[in-house]
Amino acid sequence: MADVNFDKNNFDFDKVEVEHFKKALNWLAAGNKWPSIRDAEVFHIKFDDKNYPLKVVFDQACYIAETGNPDPDFKNLGYTTREVLTKLKKDKFAEIDIVKDREKEIRTKFRFWLGRCPNKKNGTLLADRTMDQYLSYANAIYKEWGKKQSSTIPESIWGVLDPSVVDMILNDCKEDLELSEIDMKWNDRSGSNGLSYYKEFLLENGDDGEYRNGVYGLNGENIILYGVPGSGKSHAIKEMIGKLSGLNVADLKDKKRLEDRYNYLQEKGCITRVVFHPDYTYSDFTGQILPKIVEGVEGRKVEYEFRPGPFTRILKKALVRSTEPFFLIIEEINRGNSAAIFGDLFQLLDRKNNGNSEYQIDNHEIQEVVHGKGYTFDKKIYIPANLWLLATMNTSDQNVFPLDTAFQRRWEMELIPNEFDPAPDKQGFTINGTGVTWKEFADVVNEKLEEGDEIMSGDKRLGAWFILPDSGENFVSKKRFANKVLKYLWDDAFKFNRSAFFNTDDYRTLEDVIEKFVGLKDGQGFGKLFKTDIFKQSTVKTEAKEDTDGIEVANA
Repeated sequence: MADVNFDKNNFDFDKVEVEHFKKALNWLAAGNKWPSIRDAEVFHIKFDDKNYPLKVVFDQACYIAETGNPDPDFKNLGYTTREVLTKLKKDKFAEIDIVKDREKEIRTKFRFWLGRCPNKKNGTLLADRTMDQYLSYANAIYKEWGKKQSSTIPESIWGVLDPSVVDMILNDCKEDLELSEIDMKWNDRSGSNGLSYYKEFLLENGDDGEYRNGVYGLNGENIILYGVPGSGKSHAIKEMIGKLSGLNVADLKDKKRLEDRYNYLQEKGCITRVVFHPDYTYSDFTGQILPKIVEGVEGRKVEYEFRPGPFTRILKKALVRSTEPFFLIIEEINRGNSAAIFGDLFQLLDRKNNGNSEYQIDNHEIQEVVHGKGYTFDKKIYIPANLWLLATMNTSDQNVFPLDTAFQRRWEMELIPNEFDPAPDKQGFTINGTGVTWKEFADVVNEKLEEGDEIMSGDKRLGAWFILPDSGENFVSKKRFANKVLKYLWDDAFKFNRSAFFNTDDYRTLEDVIEKFVGLKDGQGFGKLFKTDIFKQSTVKTEAKEDTDGIEVANA
């Protein structure tokens, strides 16, 4: 077999094994022809003294790597090589790069659609050269427009699937002198003509982005994850985001992989996190008009401008970068007055099957941020299908600001079960000096809270992740345990019936509970802290002996 010589030193030959390239080249050398050789002039492979286009050889080699055989019918010309490379190399964020393949798919579909469109001047079908100009110049105009934007946008126009955004670019082409001059340089304003066709393509293929959802399955929802304190709701949100952004089942179980995906999306601005609390308001959430000092010819003066809040900022990103998933996380949704915080946005929470808001609203300040100044009356506000609203709620705090039925009905409710990790290095850590594991202790407490006493509640149960071991240790210190767990049990879980759990004859105050427990020596267990029956259940029993206070205790 002849040697394979590349004319480009920077070609990443390692990404697909040599044997696959050799199979592809031998197949071509045997006389099989590809329908296009455009790439041969610039990027090529020299094989048996002949030049072969690098792009088609690379696609064919990837197809061979995937299936074991060449593709004789050319059905997979331009094969989705990133998907193959993901399987071959498992690059750190290879799955995220699939967005580029999605854009390529949209471009291909648009080109096919354009081939059936009549020329607006004479009614004949558009020539291939004209269509190629429209696609090329439309993307060039978009990139020039993108340089003037303050927020991150997709790399190409094919990543924009909201017709109103394309319309915004067309309006700027008319009003922005630089864009207009660039467009006029090209024959018959091919850039703006291409954008006009692209807008029609998006409108024809679905209302308000249904085409997007049909292609990518971005069906955003409003979801509230609820459970007892420490049940792992925030971690469950990370898993949900990982799943919705494309991680497979194996990667979802990989803690580092999951954390990397979450951090990556956060760095890209795809995740916004807020916390509701009693003083949190509609203005904090959506934005507010604030003063600013402006330097002018006549000196300094005060002007007022709308500064967008977290909801408005992520809404704009989601509408512009419509091929990417976005997530607005609301922690402790019931610790603020949610009805007041959402205000008129409440109407947007009703979603269609495709994920977009069922209803749209007018809100001048938000519309100016999202659609730009001078927006037309038909450009209203809605939550797009690529924006998820994910919230958490502690069942123990349900009475802080109760969520009314109408509000809850617009959210999917998902209970996070209070499950202890069976791995001994996770929830098997001990409470230092007691010989009792955290799981054993929590099981006893939760069983007591579930007994059905009217003045106690299962909603106050201890979550599996309520407390974690000390850093680098397999135990939690007495001090941390006392100030976090015992304080919670005294102040909250058993607040109205402390004698049901604690030995209130000897421990009258929380200060007594903490000081005397922390002061117990190793081997004294929990001393006389709890009622006798609970004490016996929650201690690992060995041989009994006298403690320093003259009481008989069980020791580990």
